[in-house]
Amino acid sequence: MVSTLGPTLGPTLGGYVAEALGWRALFWINLLPGLLIAVIVWRTMQQVSKGEPSLLRRIDFTGLVGLALFLGAAEYVFEEGPANEWFASSEIVLWALVSVSGGALFFWRAFRAETPIVDLRPFRTPTFAIGACLAFIIGLGLYSTVFLTPLFLGAVRGYSAFQIGQTMFVQGLMMFISGPAIGVFARGLQDTRWLGALGFVCVAAGTGLQAQLTAQSAFWEFAAPQALRGVGLIMTFSAVMQPALSSLPPLLVHAGSGLFNTMRNLGGAFGIAALATLQLHAFASHRQELYAAADPANPHVQGMIAQMQAHLAQTGAIDPERQALMHYASLLDREALVMTFNDQFLFLAVVVALSTLAMVFLKPARQPMPVAAPAH
Repeated sequence: MVSTLGPTLGPTLGGYVAEALGWRALFWINLLPGLLIAVIVWRTMQQVSKGEPSLLRRIDFTGLVGLALFLGAAEYVFEEGPANEWFASSEIVLWALVSVSGGALFFWRAFRAETPIVDLRPFRTPTFAIGACLAFIIGLGLYSTVFLTPLFLGAVRGYSAFQIGQTMFVQGLMMFISGPAIGVFARGLQDTRWLGALGFVCVAAGTGLQAQLTAQSAFWEFAAPQALRGVGLIMTFSAVMQPALSSLPPLLVHAGSGLFNTMRNLGGAFGIAALATLQLHAFASHRQELYAAADPANPHVQGMIAQMQAHLAQTGAIDPERQALMHYASLLDREALVMTFNDQFLFLAVVVALSTLAMVFLKPARQPMPVAAPAH
């Protein structure tokens, strides 16, 4: 619950901080909480075992370098690729080759090294592999919607950072309220697959509802979809993580937990990159369609432009005819952008809905073995 609250409450808290203290405060404001947490950890956490410096010699530094090149270069490609037309840019091609080379080195060491930097053995368990793929979809649904909603509110509605945070508060609030109850309820279930399937349906439905946006959509048009999606995300996280990790032998649970969280974060990275690419192409397509349909000879178009021109002339605007045409073009651009966001939310809803079927292939979580009373 805590790990999923960060991305949902971030826009709300960040919007308030940016509005009150300026955007630079988003960086230095973390210093005091970070120092406070460091003190608490140092004073309260017990040392389980003494350090073993000899283990440093067993670190697979070659695999570590491969992992850094693989994920670091891939992150750059995903972030900058959409704006540079992907492989039309020589720089993107270069970093993509670096990522592929690093990935090859990392996976080679992961299967050959005695103590690999990342233990990939949990993926040999089918239930965990399916759960990790579903974690990827959970990250896609979580981070992508948190990415798209502020963009819509800022680009279409012209909201400030604080107004965006207020609008997005609903999802984080619902996750915070429903998280403990759903967690307790899920622990009492022998088979959590139907709960996860219901969660994916809620996420898909909440995202699909946001595929009907207009240029006037505001808080209340986002409240119900966010509430539905927040509850659904908590359901899926609880229902997928339990059977995935319980399918592993105790020796691999630690590695499996890290891989599960990594897959969720990768889902967000891949999802945002895919949506940014979709936005570029969909906006160009919708804009072309609207401009082609807006025939200047159409009486309705002529009447709207004439009305704008008359209003601008009354206000004393310079060259009201040209400004009226520019204003009409900006309306078409705005509507093309709204249609683009609807396409993106619909794409997410379809992907999440199809993932519901994968819950069938998850095996129920194993029941814990009874603990025998200690012998005297």
